[in-house]
Amino acid sequence: MKYFLLSLIVICSLSLKAALTVTLTDVVICNGASVTLSPTITGGVGPYSYEWTGGNITGSTRATETDNPTGTTEYKVVVTDDGNGDKDSAIAAILTNPLPTITTSNDDTICPGESTTIHASGGGNYQWSPSTGLDNLVKF
Repeated sequence: MKYFLLSLIVICSLSLKAALTVTLTDVVICNGASVTLSPTITGGVGPYSYEWTGGNITGSTRATETDNPTGTTEYKVVVTDDGNGDKDSAIAAILTNPLPTITTSNDDTICPGESTTIHASGGGNYQWSPSTGLDNLVKF
């Protein structure tokens, strides 16, 4: 009788991966400005695919999107980890502030050597142009 020794060695490799996490950042812009949306992705193995909803980018599958919202708009991105099938999503609110209404003092006629005071209101910072000859630029 012959005996055979059969040896079976099984080597398992266990790798723990971090869960897929997607974040977007809320942004405040002025009316008429554009916004670039780019999700931050942690975990997963990649590559990733994207699906956007909101504003003018609904249906886009690009990683980064740019839009020109006309009012406060909510955007959502669903990210799929093509390497393992995990999904996560994130939402960002883009607050669109209206442009300020600027008012200035009435026109004034002066002669050479005279001075006058001009005022502006409704904004945060002002840039007078041309600024030659102006002094005491004080924000009221």
